[in-house]
Amino acid sequence: MKLVTYVLSDVHTYAANTTTRVDIPRNGYITHIDARLLCQIQAGSSVVPPTSPSPDDTIDDDLARLIHSFSIKGSGGKVYFDVSDGRQWFWLTWMKYQGQVQASSLPSASDTTGYQYMQFACHWGLEPQNYLDRSIVLPARDMANLTSELTWGQASDIGTGYTVNSAVLTLNITELVLEEGELKEKAFPGGIMRPRYESRINTPGSTNSNISLEENFPVGDTVYEVLIMQLDNSFANRPLDNRISNRSAVTGTLTPSTVREIAVKYPKLREEPLRLDTDALEMVMRSRYGLPVTPTGVYLIKMSDLTGKEAGLDLSLSQVGDAKLGFSIDNANRDIHILFYAFSS
Repeated sequence: MKLVTYVLSDVHTYAANTTTRVDIPRNGYITHIDARLLCQIQAGSSVVPPTSPSPDDTIDDDLARLIHSFSIKGSGGKVYFDVSDGRQWFWLTWMKYQGQVQASSLPSASDTTGYQYMQFACHWGLEPQNYLDRSIVLPARDMANLTSELTWGQASDIGTGYTVNSAVLTLNITELVLEEGELKEKAFPGGIMRPRYESRINTPGSTNSNISLEENFPVGDTVYEVLIMQLDNSFANRPLDNRISNRSAVTGTLTPSTVREIAVKYPKLREEPLRLDTDALEMVMRSRYGLPVTPTGVYLIKMSDLTGKEAGLDLSLSQVGDAKLGFSIDNANRDIHILFYAFSS
């Protein structure tokens, strides 16, 4: 097989509150997609950007709020990538690449020149740094169609006083292509592992103690990782909601948040391989994944850390309810974003 990388000439072009679609060529087996959001945002004389979650959070995810959802779908409507908020995509990328991701800040008041960038990536395999990684691929060559779909937000999603003059999302495809006479069975002797993402938003209606708020894992596949993001849900315009934590950057003390504890539970086995308060989980993630700073209110759980198996948690023969996320909740009516990544043959 040979490696081929190219930029799609068709792009997702911003138009407020619309959905755009770009077909992805079906030449080979896609291992990686880089996406670049290029914006030209004009700031008025008085602007109000989203509030920073905490004084020590130096990571700006405001541009991602322009993306309300993004997905990649193939034949039969199968979903190979799916986020219901651009910030899910940004933070997944940020975690996988240890913070080495470009993200511009919003322009300051009366700034009418210049461009802003944000970087995203889709990497399905188990080795994010390896573009030749064929452990899990998007088998575009075997599909009748393959389409990326983006739902845009509007200028008010990023604050007050801003005008989005233009925004474009460009896709850079990296794929493995069979050479003349080469058979797929030889290139993938163990068969092809196909990705699946599932995005959910849980808005608890009451407080919950002892990790009693539960969310079932998807079954039928092997779950590789879970991204969790908690938002304060304080605005009628949901993209303006900010990430929150139970850690006070000023005093270092724990303060009421939405999610106080996160657990992974196997109810039938009466096992809890993970149960940590979110303050401890943020610190564990920073050292475990080599993160340059501690992001507020975003958590990535790699199931290999719990099972000792590189592929993660095999739920291919499981029933709904065999594995659950558990949450202890301090404040109700806020949003918990959950993004499951799984794969199967």
